[in-house]
Amino acid sequence: MNRALETFGSKTVAAAQLARQLVAQLGPEAADEKWLVAESQVREVKAFAAELAVAFGEAFTDRLKAGDIDLGDGRRFYAGKVTKTAARLTPGEAFEALLEALGGDVDTLKDFLSSGWCKYGEVKGRLPELFDQLYEVTETLDAKTGATKRQARLTR
Repeated sequence: MNRALETFGSKTVAAAQLARQLVAQLGPEAADEKWLVAESQVREVKAFAAELAVAFGEAFTDRLKAGDIDLGDGRRFYAGKVTKTAARLTPGEAFEALLEALGGDVDTLKDFLSSGWCKYGEVKGRLPELFDQLYEVTETLDAKTGATKRQARLTR
């Protein structure tokens, strides 16, 4: 309960106490059915909390697109760009594409593999024509925190 208080403030103390009371009512002697129902309810609450976090994150990012929120302590919330790179092919398919792109040269393939070819930066640097075939890059906005933007000041 102290962790909830430290993390979320005094408004969550009642919720934390209620949760502890509900769990305490089960006790080791409670019927298995009660434990199974409680476990199912906890799973549902977790799923709801996860969906709430996603929905809030999307809405908060949309709000931040309109402008930053100054936290007053030298920090701000802002909509920041997030770039994600994901593999398009299975490792076997990527290996075949790499071997083909290198013209079947096994020695070059060994050199490429030993240098960390599975890192997309290595592929992008050495075989940029293969990069788009192997990887998909997506850019999104997400809520981030950072230093408050400096205000322009006249120096004269």
